[in-house]
Formats: sequence, structure tokens, C-alpha cells
Amino acid sequence: MRVAPVVWIFLASLGGIAAARIGSQDPKAPPTVKASRFELVDAAGRTRAVLGVSKDGAPEFDMRDADGRPRALLVLDRDNLPILLFKDAEVVTRARLELDATGAARLSFVEKDQTPRFEVEGSKPSARLADAKGTTVWKAP
Repeated sequence: MRVAPVVWIFLASLGGIAAARIGSQDPKAPPTVKASRFELVDAAGRTRAVLGVSKDGAPEFDMRDADGRPRALLVLDRDNLPILLFKDAEVVTRARLELDATGAARLSFVEKDQTPRFEVEGSKPSARLADAKGTTVWKAP
């Protein structure tokens, strides 16, 4: 079977384009994987961590217990400020670490009903300790 010279020219051109494209990629650059959600699963196939984008379009990372409940989350709020949340077995936020717009940190621990028990404000700075009813029992300054 005889191949026409035009076909050889076409195939050689395709090969040249492919070689130029492959050669133009930086061999030192790490490969990039793009997706809107990644799930880390354990040996039993249970989701243990999720890296994704929230419904509002903000990136978020959550780590889950063996029953699939999110227990630790790192999120950005609507102002792009980071928040680290720790949740109990009922998925109630019990501890929160966040930064405000000035970059000052705030740490708070709360009861199941969200009654504050201990708060530290970096912007003031101040600290407050409360009883089970949320009444301040100590503060500084």
C-alpha cells in the first residue's frame, strides 16, 4: 500500500506539533490536579476527610470521625477570614479559633447550648471565664 506524500506531510506535521507541545512543558513543574472536591477514605471506604468548596464558593477542609461526622473544620468566612472549628460527637461546635479583619485572633470554648465558657480576644487583649450559665466569673483586664 502506497501512502500519498500529502499524508506523510500531514503526519509529520502532527508529530512536530505534538513534540513541540510536550517539549514546551516544564519538566520540573509538579503535575496539577484540578477538582472541586477531594475525599480521603479509609480502608473500609468511609470518608475521613474532605477538601472542597462550600455552597458559597469558599474553600473548606473537614476531618471526620469513623462514623462520617465532621469533627474538625478549617473554613473561610464570607470575608475570607479563616476559622478553625472543633465539634463534639453530636457535631456541635465546642471550640473556635478565628482571625478578625485586623488579623487579631479570638479563641472561644462553649457548652453544647453554645453558652460561652472561656474566651480570649487578641484585639483587645482580654480573657473571660464564665460559669455554666454564661455569667462572667473572671476576666482580665
